[in-house]
Amino acid sequence: MAEARFRIAFAGPHVAVQDGGRPGLMRFGVTRSGPMDRLAHAAANRALGRPADAPAVEVSLGGLTLDCLEGAVTVAVAGGGFVVAHDGRRHGSWVVLRLAAGERLQIRPGHWGSWCYLAFAGTLAHATWLGSAATHTMSGRGGGLLSTGGELVVTDPDPSAAPHGPLRCPVFARPLARAAWWSAGILPAVGCLTSFSIGARKATMQIPGVGYQGGFSAGWVHAVNQPVYFTWLSNALVAGTSLTLAARREAPTSDAFWALRTAGLGSVMVTGIVYNSVLRGHEEDTALYRFNDTLQHIVNPVLAPAVWALFD
Repeated sequence: MAEARFRIAFAGPHVAVQDGGRPGLMRFGVTRSGPMDRLAHAAANRALGRPADAPAVEVSLGGLTLDCLEGAVTVAVAGGGFVVAHDGRRHGSWVVLRLAAGERLQIRPGHWGSWCYLAFAGTLAHATWLGSAATHTMSGRGGGLLSTGGELVVTDPDPSAAPHGPLRCPVFARPLARAAWWSAGILPAVGCLTSFSIGARKATMQIPGVGYQGGFSAGWVHAVNQPVYFTWLSNALVAGTSLTLAARREAPTSDAFWALRTAGLGSVMVTGIVYNSVLRGHEEDTALYRFNDTLQHIVNPVLAPAVWALFD
């Protein structure tokens, strides 16, 4: 019988085998157990054509690292915004992959969610208790907790059970973070676009007592040069990175993206501080200008770091 074997290089706390649970036994004092996130557990299994309640590995924020020792098998990871590293590449936690001997799979916490699930296209060897592989936390009975140094065995593994690549996270399973990112991206984008109209109508602001000279006269030259202003650049960085987070199926994993994200957050806060301490009160008194100033210099410098602190 073909099989795929994995060495558990690392298993965090509460990483365990779970199936759909054992309902109907509460009258005997036995809880149902089963996955903490039943939707994600079912999604991982169904992505591989497995029954929704088939045994899978539940991964906590502690994370999991597996080394494939033998064989090859298709796996699916679903749930939360975890980061999955495989064969030198990083993925989001909604993904189908093929694992082969000599490869490592690492699952670690990402920007949202507390649980994700690793399902196998094959039969995961496990213990059972009262007809279920669900791990009963208090007693440890059932499939059981995974421990560092142990092994996982999958019999009848199928390395081509499903197309490999990202899975779409259901819209209703996505966190409030996505709505916050959309807001934090659209508002500064509106401010940047409005700036072009303002630049076409007015010259560079001259501030008495500041000693600043130069700038642009009203017209197309001033309009097309809006991106040279620090305010425009800082809001554009926040808009671009926030909209990227909101639109992507999985969290970006490149260091370059997060460097831009950090630069945008820092610069938009500087924009708000400088404007409100030095420049406020010198703007032209028109509805469009007041709207743009409020958006780019007050709302966005407060909203962007708030969204970052709560959801990134």
